[in-house]
Amino acid sequence: MNKKLRKQTVMIMLIALLVLSSGSIDILTAIETIASASTKSNTINKRKQTTSPRYYQKNSINIQESFEKIIPVPNSDIWFCYNPFNMIVHTYNIKDGETEEFLQILKPISSVQFFDEKLIISHERQIVCYDVNTKNELWSYNNNKLCYPSIYYLSNKRLLVEYAQSLLLFDIVSGEILKEKTTDTSTSILKHNEYVVCELFSNNNTFLQRIDPNTFELIWEIKDVTDWHGWGGGINSAFIFEDSLYYYRNKHTFIYLVRINLKNGEIIWEKEVFDKVISINQNSIIIWGQSTHFEPDKKFLIALDRFSGEELWKTIFPAHSVNFGFQNNEYIYLNCNEYYEHSYLICINLNTGGIEQKLGYKDSYLGYFCNYNSLAYHSLYNKNDKQTCIITFAPAADSLTFQINQSTYKPDNDDMTEMDSKPTILQDRTYLPARYVCEPLGGQVFWDGDERKVTCKLVAPDNAETEDYKENIVELWIGKSTAKVNGVEVQIDPDNPDVVPTIINDRTMVPMRFLAESLGCSVKWIADTKEIILTYSP
Repeated sequence: MNKKLRKQTVMIMLIALLVLSSGSIDILTAIETIASASTKSNTINKRKQTTSPRYYQKNSINIQESFEKIIPVPNSDIWFCYNPFNMIVHTYNIKDGETEEFLQILKPISSVQFFDEKLIISHERQIVCYDVNTKNELWSYNNNKLCYPSIYYLSNKRLLVEYAQSLLLFDIVSGEILKEKTTDTSTSILKHNEYVVCELFSNNNTFLQRIDPNTFELIWEIKDVTDWHGWGGGINSAFIFEDSLYYYRNKHTFIYLVRINLKNGEIIWEKEVFDKVISINQNSIIIWGQSTHFEPDKKFLIALDRFSGEELWKTIFPAHSVNFGFQNNEYIYLNCNEYYEHSYLICINLNTGGIEQKLGYKDSYLGYFCNYNSLAYHSLYNKNDKQTCIITFAPAADSLTFQINQSTYKPDNDDMTEMDSKPTILQDRTYLPARYVCEPLGGQVFWDGDERKVTCKLVAPDNAETEDYKENIVELWIGKSTAKVNGVEVQIDPDNPDVVPTIINDRTMVPMRFLAESLGCSVKWIADTKEIILTYSP
C-alpha cells in the first residue's frame, strides 16, 4: 500500500470512529458520511486514472417518420417507436434503420410500454395488452374515467395504473384487476423499482405518501407540502435514487432540493438550487440552470454531494436547454441545444466539472436518446432539410490500424470496419479520407464546398492535464500545400510542396501522417506488412 493510500485509509477510519462513537448519528448516516469522505479523498488525480470518455458518431440513418417516443426492447435490435398523435406504432431496426408499421391504433396514444413480450398501449379510456410476436390482443380494460393513465411495471408481473383519482393493480398475464383504490384527491405517482411515492392534491393542500404497490397500504406520509412545488416541480420533477427521494421545495421565492429518506419519510437535508436537476449518480447530483438572485445573468452547471448536499463544483454553462444524455460514475454526456442554431453533445468530468469532449451539429436539434449495449442513440432534426435521423454514438478508439490498399481498418476497441476508400500512396506519402483518421478517435470533420476546405476537430490528447477544454483544429484546402493548425499556417510537407489534399473518386484524400500528428496522434509505419498505426495518447 503506497503512502498516499495509507494516509487516505487512516483518515477514513478516524472519521468512522468519530461518527460511530458520537451516539447522535444513526448507522445509515455514519455509513454515508464515510462513503462521502472516501469519494472526496479519491477525487485527486482521478482524471488521470479514468478510461477515455470519448465517443464518436459511428453512423447516421435518416428515418421517414418523426418519432417522439422510442421504447427499446431489451436484448434486441428492434425498438418500438411512435408519435402520440399519428396513432401508429412502428418498429425500428437499430442496425439498418428500417422502420415498419407494427400496429395501427384508432385513437391518439398516451403511452406505449414493453414488458415480458407484451406491448401495453394506453389511450383515452382504454388500456390494451398485445402479444408482440402475434400482434394479437390479449386483454383490454375500458373505463370512461380512464383519462390518459400512467402505467408502471412491478417485478412480480403486475401493472400499477394511475389515473385521475384512482390506483389499479393488474395481473399482466390475465388482465385481472387485483387491487383498486379510489380517493377524493387528485394523485400523481413517482415509481422506481419497488418504491412508489404518491403526490396527492386536496382542498389546496398537497401531501406526499409512500405506499406499498401491492397492497396500497400507507408506509409514511408528509403532510402539507403545498409550498414545496410552487415552482412547477413536484413529483413530476422529482428523482428517486437508491433509498432517497429528491423533491423540490419553493420557499420564500427560492428553490430548494430536499432529500427524503424513502424508508421512513424523514428529511435528510435541503439545499438551495437552480432550475433543473439533470441527473443523479452514485456520488453526486448534477444541476443546471439560472439563479433568481445570484448572478441572474449567468447559467451554471453545479454538482452536489449526494450524501451531504454540499457543493462539489460549479462552472458557468451557458445554453438554451440542457438535457441528460447518458453517464457512468465518472462522466456525463449532456444534450445541449441553442434553439435550432446549434446542438452539442458535451462530456463533463463528474469529479471536476471540466469539459472532456464536444460534438457539435449546426442548424440541428438533438432530441431523445436511448442506450443499448454500450452504444448511445440520439435523434437529430435538421431544420434546413427537415429530416430526422438517428445517430449512433460508440466509444472512441485509442488506436487505429490501416493497411495500404485495404478497404478496412481495425480500431483497438472494435472489429474490422469497412471504409469506402483505401489508403493510397501518392508522392511517397499515404493518403486517406480525413473522416477515417479523425472520427473514430472521437473527432469531427466538416466540409466547406465554397472554399473546398476540410476542417478536422479532435479534443487534445493532453486535455486531462489542463484546466480548460482544448481542441486541435486542422484546416486543409484542396490543392494547397499549406494548412492551418490551431490557426497557425504551416507547410504540409516542407520537403515536398506537391503533397497537397486532393480528390480521388469523389473522395477528399489528405496526407495521413500530417493530419494525424497535427491532431495530436503518433504514427507508426510497419514496412513488412504495409500497416499504419495511429495512436491517440497524452
